[in-house]
Amino acid sequence: MSEFTSAISSRNDTQQAAREVASAIGNKVAFALVYADQKHDLGVVEGVLRGAWGAVPVLGCSTSGEINAEGPHEGSIVVLAAMAEGFHAGTALARGVMKEPEAAARDLARQLEAKKGPGKYTLIVVHTVGFTVQESGFEHRAFPVIQQAFPNAIIVGGSAGDGLKFLSSQVLADGRASNDAIGAMIITTDRPIASSLEHGYRTAGTKLRVTASKGNHVHELDGQKAVRRYAELLGTTEKELTKGISVLKVGSFLPKKFASFGQSLGMTPKKMLEELPFYQHTLRNPFGEPSSKGTPPIIIPKLIHDDGSIEFFTPMPVGTELEFMKRDEAAYVAATERAMGTAIEKLGAPAQGCLLLECAGRKMVLDRRLADTFVNLRAKAALAGFYCHGEQGEAAGIGLRCNNYSVVALAFG
Repeated sequence: MSEFTSAISSRNDTQQAAREVASAIGNKVAFALVYADQKHDLGVVEGVLRGAWGAVPVLGCSTSGEINAEGPHEGSIVVLAAMAEGFHAGTALARGVMKEPEAAARDLARQLEAKKGPGKYTLIVVHTVGFTVQESGFEHRAFPVIQQAFPNAIIVGGSAGDGLKFLSSQVLADGRASNDAIGAMIITTDRPIASSLEHGYRTAGTKLRVTASKGNHVHELDGQKAVRRYAELLGTTEKELTKGISVLKVGSFLPKKFASFGQSLGMTPKKMLEELPFYQHTLRNPFGEPSSKGTPPIIIPKLIHDDGSIEFFTPMPVGTELEFMKRDEAAYVAATERAMGTAIEKLGAPAQGCLLLECAGRKMVLDRRLADTFVNLRAKAALAGFYCHGEQGEAAGIGLRCNNYSVVALAFG
């Protein structure tokens, strides 16, 4: 019997879909990672899996697309399950992450510590609810707390999706589902585990410094108005860069029911990503965090304001150094395969199971080309994952970071 197994169901009925994946997996399960389209109630999914498997640790979340060895899917439930002995796993859930992320992360860390078992390696897989049109940045505040609590653990994560609506998502852990929580699974084992992060962006050769800021708002870069300096690097004008951006500003203040109504009329995040110059430029040329080793983590601007400041998802104090990045098209397309290949190479042994946490933005950009990236992954190992609204993983020489437009791969030996 395989040490890891993955299964997928595309049935519309949640109970039928959950029963189908549970049956395909079998009943000798050590732990399971479960990812489901937003139409599926994770509480119902958990109930079906518990009925089939008993008190097996299960972690999961809603998605903006599901992944198995055949490539991307939509509207399905996908599961990656460990079937072998030699794993000690436990899950934890902490609510209130959007308003008090540090407190939720401390609560989560305390729960995880109590469920930690023996083993040479410690892995923590974390899923928060994804950011919305109104709430963002909480993952950036939560993950440093978790890393401080477990400095020697491998930590990877992906923020839950909701079919690219950015209105509400779900996390499942410790037998509970919530739309305002951070959930995690702690796994200890003597079997090798390795992770990798890739995105396909390269440095454009220009470093910048934040010279005036307040909180998440950068007012000056290199002594110039932030939007002017960014437009200068992009080779465009402030007017072109901010064209149509008022739609985003209005959306961030509207109640979610109005944002949902606007999306029903066609003003979807995907449409804005494809048409707004702001998104087109940030997709091609985001910022990065300078690193002397490996590739810098990506730092994405959230919004440009009328005063010329650039808002980010996390505080940007004066003195912060940034790298101006550019997208390498070939490397961008190959990032999925590279992330998985690097993680497996680090194992030093054949992989038994693989988890992929990939940015939903990449899914929108690459579209049909995305399936081609899985051709060489199909025979590697049992594979599952999902398209995230944020990816968390370790970047070489920097440590754990929250990223965008990235791929995080995890391999079990």
